[in-house]
Amino acid sequence: MVVKKLFRLTPLLFVLLACLSYSYNSKQYEGHLHNGSPNSAVTSIDTTLKVAYIGNMGVLVEHKEKTVLVDGLHSKYKPAYVYPNKGTVNKLIKGSFANFSSLEIVLISHIHGDHFDAGYTNTFRQANPGAMVIGSSQIKDKIDEVANQGDTAMEAFFQTVAYDRKPHSIDYKGIQVTGIRCDHVNPSRHSSIQNIAYVVDIDSYKVLHIGDTDWNLVQSSLKNLQLKSGEIDIAIVPYWMLLDKNTTALMIDLIDPVRILATHIPPNFSESDKKLILENHKNTLLFTEIGQTYEYTKSTVD
Repeated sequence: MVVKKLFRLTPLLFVLLACLSYSYNSKQYEGHLHNGSPNSAVTSIDTTLKVAYIGNMGVLVEHKEKTVLVDGLHSKYKPAYVYPNKGTVNKLIKGSFANFSSLEIVLISHIHGDHFDAGYTNTFRQANPGAMVIGSSQIKDKIDEVANQGDTAMEAFFQTVAYDRKPHSIDYKGIQVTGIRCDHVNPSRHSSIQNIAYVVDIDSYKVLHIGDTDWNLVQSSLKNLQLKSGEIDIAIVPYWMLLDKNTTALMIDLIDPVRILATHIPPNFSESDKKLILENHKNTLLFTEIGQTYEYTKSTVD
């Protein structure tokens, strides 16, 4: 017979323990946010997923030295967008960004300059022949424009996501990436822009990066992904999808992530809007400073 020992917790200790973890459906989740300081300690634990902010919607995602960069190779575009300096981009290309390993995959949502730079991406390709870049046909065309003519290595280096509302999955070096069309926000101005949303699956950690879109444009694609409640550990979305209180129901119905990372936040973002986002979506962190790193851990409870 198995005897289970029961430990009584004082009310105060119980409250303290509850504050250290976030529970969702039969699973426990813990998260820690570090600032962008180079000396900021980041725990290296096999069970921890790390997400670092690279500017605008750029994020670096890693688990067990399997590393994916999304929308991180870009330069100064407009004053409203946070961007990585050349030194940061060079570290990403060389695989020397603090506390992260070299990149296996680079994902690009669309061709706008606050998400993508063809020159940087081509430089990355030349420096990392064993890596892969995934994006739309528009992205490939832009890279082709700056690459050497007749460069046959481009075909092996780049995987194109068909621009339709069906999930397209690619497996590479133990990482599964699923891309799907999610139309760009403000279609009256950007109807020609191909915006791809991605689900990144690294060792059963799932991260959704939705690119520049909005709720009225993305619902059919998200439904086609058939996401289960709590399946997405971290959803990375632009801030405008979180401002309206009605978005709370949409988030739960269509994605229902454990944690939300708000991005695309301009340097002069108002405190009132920050407060509004956090009121509407309690499980949200705001990414505003390059180098901010969020650590996320989950463990199944029997």
